Formats: sequence, C-alpha cells, structure tokens
Amino acid sequence: MKMILKAVLFTIVVVLTGCSESTETIEEKVVNRWQAIVDSDYEKAYSYLSPSYREVESLTSYSVRIETAKINVKWEKPKFISKQCDKEVCDVELTLKVTYSFPRKSMGSASIVSPISEKWVKKSDGWYHVPTKK
Repeated sequence: MKMILKAVLFTIVVVLTGCSESTETIEEKVVNRWQAIVDSDYEKAYSYLSPSYREVESLTSYSVRIETAKINVKWEKPKFISKQCDKEVCDVELTLKVTYSFPRKSMGSASIVSPISEKWVKKSDGWYHVPTKK
C-alpha cells in the first residue's frame, strides 16, 4: 500500500512540475526572450521562436545574426508594456534600453529607451514569437 501511495505522490509531483513549466504567461515569455538575448543565451531565446520560423533559420544562424547586431549595441532592461490578443495572435509592446557605442571610443555612447512591437502566435503547446521583416 505504501508503494502505491509513493507512486501516486511521485506522479502528482511530476505532473505538477510539468504544468508549472507550461504556465509561463505571454508577458513573461516576452521579457524572458529578450532577457535571454541580453544575457547571450541564444539557445533559450531561439526556443521562443515559432516552430515554423525555426525550420528556416538554424540556431547557429540566429546566434550569429544576433551577436553581429550586438557589436556596437548593448540591450538592457526589457519591460513588458501591453498586449492586444485574440485566440491565436498577440501583438505585444515592450521597451528596451538600447546603448550604442560609437566606433571611436572618444565619441562615447548614447542610450535611449526604445519601444518594440512584436507578434506572437499561439500553437497547441504555447505562445511563440514570430519575427517580422521591416
């Protein structure tokens, strides 16, 4: 009887742990994706991209593209602002502190808080970011 009770409790813990990982809100996902980019954790940032996008851009390509963009730019402090959602699509607004370092060190750097607009789509297993070309 004790073995059955232990097995049931173990199963409940495993199920609840799995559920807690999947309850990340879209607000958290937006900030966590950008924080992963800020922290150079490209594998984590890549995991937030839609499965269809990941089919056309590899993790290596994505990492190189983001790292290249960061040559003279430092991103910090992602902050969720708002969302407009229906059942399958969310338009999200956030801000990001952007610091540009001029090529000549004597020129210093300049910082702004920049608004960012993103599109997220709902799939059967959660929300994913869909990069758009501008």
